[in-house]
Amino acid sequence: MSGILLNVHKVVLPLYSFTNRLGLLELPWVDRLFVGSYFLYKDWMEDPFTPLVRRRPDLFSGGHILDVGANVGYTACLFASVLSPGFRLFAFEPEERNFSRLRTSVASRGFTGRIVPVRAAVGNTEGKADLWLNPAHGADHRLMTPSFGKELESRGDVQRVPVIRIDDYCAREALGSAIRFIKIDVQGVEELVCRGMVETLRQNPGAWIGLEYYPEGIKQMGLDPLNILRFFEEKGYAAFSLTRRDGLRAVQYAQVPTIVGPKGYMDLAFSKSPHFLDRPPLKP
Repeated sequence: MSGILLNVHKVVLPLYSFTNRLGLLELPWVDRLFVGSYFLYKDWMEDPFTPLVRRRPDLFSGGHILDVGANVGYTACLFASVLSPGFRLFAFEPEERNFSRLRTSVASRGFTGRIVPVRAAVGNTEGKADLWLNPAHGADHRLMTPSFGKELESRGDVQRVPVIRIDDYCAREALGSAIRFIKIDVQGVEELVCRGMVETLRQNPGAWIGLEYYPEGIKQMGLDPLNILRFFEEKGYAAFSLTRRDGLRAVQYAQVPTIVGPKGYMDLAFSKSPHFLDRPPLKP
């Protein structure tokens, strides 16, 4: 499957770059086709949460869900499909075009009111920051840290975006201890997101956290890839690898840097209640 994914990426990314350079994504029907194709690709081939939601909807039930780095809304809509009544999913996306696509995805799939789109980047401080726009990959926009700025041959297009902390946002929304799942995919600054949600994790010890672990991207942002692992290990979380084929599998923290596959990244999950997996899944 990894070989198939690599081949798909070789086709999809150049096609996205080509249509973006020509301005074709400005055409509404082309943009709709792009988003629909992206949803199908994530559903059938790439997203590790898709089979997990279907096998273990109970991991996402009984609380609010935070989707940090929601992009065009695939995972937000996926999680919302098993969201328990009375709870909401908060989808954070800073980039203007992707945020517009996110709102359209939410409305067109009938999740208005259940999904709350929030146009903001997430980090360990509140304020404003520059977001670099990758012209070749709509899901690879990145916050302009000093180290990442040095990596770029030219700054290219950037957007000035708001930055919030999860702790502050949850306090404003009075989410308290009712958070069930937090997904984080922010192209290398996952550590900063986690540093800004320490109080949220303290109030929600039963919450699961799923994130993308991308060592090279983390280094490009000027951070140490081991820091995010230490963050959860020091707080007593068990670590799991997450794949489409195997679902959740327990891993030792020391193993993680050695098992990143040919894609250069892997998906991880963290929990203080790993025994929860021993229970039979609830029927949706």
